[in-house]
Amino acid sequence: MPKEKKRRKKQPEEIILTPAEVFAQLTALKNATRCILGIEDEYKIYVRLAKDFAELGAKAETEPFEGSDQCAALSEECRKKAEELKPKLPVEKEEISRTVTTTMREKEQKAGRKRGKGKWFVLAAALLIIAAAVCYKAAPTRYLIAGLEKGLSLKKYAMESYFSLGDYKDSPRKAQEMMYEYASDLQEDGHWEEAWKFFHRLEKRQFRDSASRVLAVEKKMMAEAKDGETVHFGGGRWILLDKKDGKALLTRNETIRGKDAEDVPAAGEVYEPEAKRVTWETSSLRSYLNNAFIQEEFSAEEQKVIQETGVGHADNPVYGTKGGKDTVDKVYIFSAEEIGKYAGVMKNKAKSLRLRNPGIGQDSTAYYSHLKEVVYYGFPVNQKGVYNRPVLWARYEE
Repeated sequence: MPKEKKRRKKQPEEIILTPAEVFAQLTALKNATRCILGIEDEYKIYVRLAKDFAELGAKAETEPFEGSDQCAALSEECRKKAEELKPKLPVEKEEISRTVTTTMREKEQKAGRKRGKGKWFVLAAALLIIAAAVCYKAAPTRYLIAGLEKGLSLKKYAMESYFSLGDYKDSPRKAQEMMYEYASDLQEDGHWEEAWKFFHRLEKRQFRDSASRVLAVEKKMMAEAKDGETVHFGGGRWILLDKKDGKALLTRNETIRGKDAEDVPAAGEVYEPEAKRVTWETSSLRSYLNNAFIQEEFSAEEQKVIQETGVGHADNPVYGTKGGKDTVDKVYIFSAEEIGKYAGVMKNKAKSLRLRNPGIGQDSTAYYSHLKEVVYYGFPVNQKGVYNRPVLWARYEE
């Protein structure tokens, strides 16, 4: 018996609208805006309509159709309506027009997809008309509008709409999906700060490969930053001090500080919790920075790019106090010699910083004062008053 031929799955037909049909759908969208509940949603629809009517009118110059003579007037009407709404927008939403006016065709070309844009107008019109039928301030309507924003690739606003719905239906999952896609667009466009913010939020929820995406953005920040500029890395911001062979020398923007109300110093806040003779090699600070601090501050992905560094023993050149043995560390603090090289880039912010060099004795350490000079006499190892600022090398290029 002849083998049965496998039946090919029928591909859905792509809907391509004529200019007249597009005009009809845009008009339906315009008429349905009376249902929009929020000023932001109404504003962005009018901005979109103004642009689309204008583009349709330009096409009509070579391919006239019924209603084409109204396009210019409708575009102007929508533009004026958007201008009336704009002053009422929250300050943080001022960038809406830039995002909204990005056409679907540009978005699709950027993503490498080829789709008939006509079907997007069908979807948008259908959703808004349905919303008009059930127009009330309730979760179902807001959920419907979020779906419309998602369908139009307005990812930022879809994300915000889904988050505003809380636990309604599958809103939490869709909110995270929209955040991930929006962050991916920001990353592709080189908006590192914003991309990092969203990927970092997703990383805390262990969403997809967000940890890897966070690190990828952080590497880009390091690669593009200049000396003295701050970049995200791990749980905080770091000042970029130097670059060498695809590696960045970073120091934490904020020093390690405990709560002022506590009498007992926080971990990493002092050099040694007890008053005793100690060197960098044997100090509690070194142990903390290279163990608990790394685990608390960085993801597993980020820890892999932190480089091991040969750290010199740093004797006291004035009093001759020995600094102990050389070490190899991932995180450390500066010596007197190193602070002299990078102090100007660090912008010390009037804080005294502890150094690896011992003071007049090994029960104290030298420090760099707010007057921008090294005090070699030293400061007790177990007392607060000078601050610890971690330093590390991170690889941003393979």
